Amino acid sequence: MLMFDQAYARARSLDAHFTQTGTVLGPLHGLPISIKDMIHIRSVHTTLGLTSHLSEPPHTSSAAIVATLEHLGAIVPYVKTNVPQLLLSFECNNAVWGRTKNPYNKAYTSGGSSGGEGALVAFRGSALGIGTDIGGSLRIPAGYCGIYSLKPSSVKGSTWPTEGIARLGEGFEGLVSVVGPMCASAEDLQMVWVEVGRALSLEVSQAENTSKSSDKDLSYTIHKEQLEKELGVPDLPAHKPIDYGSLRPLELVNSRQPSRPIRIGVYHTDGFVHTTPACYRAVEETLSALRSKYSDSEIELVPLPKEDVRAVEAMEIFVGLTSAAKYRHLTHPHLYPDSLEPTLHVPVYISRLPAFVRALISFVLVYILRETDFAKLGRATGGKSAEEYFKWVQRRETFRREWMERVWQGHDLDAIIA
Repeated sequence: MLMFDQAYARARSLDAHFTQTGTVLGPLHGLPISIKDMIHIRSVHTTLGLTSHLSEPPHTSSAAIVATLEHLGAIVPYVKTNVPQLLLSFECNNAVWGRTKNPYNKAYTSGGSSGGEGALVAFRGSALGIGTDIGGSLRIPAGYCGIYSLKPSSVKGSTWPTEGIARLGEGFEGLVSVVGPMCASAEDLQMVWVEVGRALSLEVSQAENTSKSSDKDLSYTIHKEQLEKELGVPDLPAHKPIDYGSLRPLELVNSRQPSRPIRIGVYHTDGFVHTTPACYRAVEETLSALRSKYSDSEIELVPLPKEDVRAVEAMEIFVGLTSAAKYRHLTHPHLYPDSLEPTLHVPVYISRLPAFVRALISFVLVYILRETDFAKLGRATGGKSAEEYFKWVQRRETFRREWMERVWQGHDLDAIIA
């Protein structure tokens, strides 16, 4: 969805500001930024790739992240980019905008659900893009399209604001979507992450830092109120100050007392999805580059067994939560009159089968096809009572805590290459 007239108008206003003041509006002054078509922009439609949404009026206000980017000087609106039907596929195809293809080979997919962003940024059609992620929707397109991205934490106060993001399943909080950047280089990714984080962390000036604590509290509150008014976002969530050291890991190592190397966990397979030769080679090339550039006193590589990663269990929890309402929270009333995309037939229709049929499928998978992992996913899918759903949410929390203790803390890691 192109919005060139609005982009030109924004560019002219930024030029006028610079001519009159001799200063830029902010660190993103004049940068055209593309936005995934589930993030609201004032006076622009949010279609989500669904025919049923075409008749809805344009939104009267922008999402908090869009307002923040404008606050920093960016050119938004500029372009809205494609998404898959129901935001539930690792490719991008829908009845409204059609299919987004891989920027390097049109026989392949761009990934999803932020696949439109991935393709456009890879083509250098946007200085940077903004997408969303639950189970890979930023990271998968980045991998498929050869660009850079990161998924912020879903912990409140540690992520970018999600106010003004369209949601098909209102009220569903079993898995939380977050907003994140997609860039053509690691340097761009770091820059936008720091600048947006700096604006949202409401950092006080050095002079304010030297004042007494009560004065700093007042300054913080005043700054917060001013930013909420400027962005048009009431009750902006309080954000933690940026952890700048985490963005400069080698400098962090040199500053630690006592000094220790960066510990990087490594695994080539998660024990569930078979690693393709190209992905295996990419991991090996990354490790080779690290070994050639850094000594053992700077970088320590730590092999991670698949028993620690537990990808099958993570996927089981994902399926158990997303299918709790048999995907009706996504399909009704949004899907009609569009037909369900073939890529969604298996998860949606299996979740709606009677329990005894799913049990029979599981039996065949385990005892005939010897596919025990897929049998676990089959048993996890399907409708759930409120009590059953609560148990799956608790299992999610337990998995998160144990993964943190077992992998990050247990191996004392700073990063993972996989």
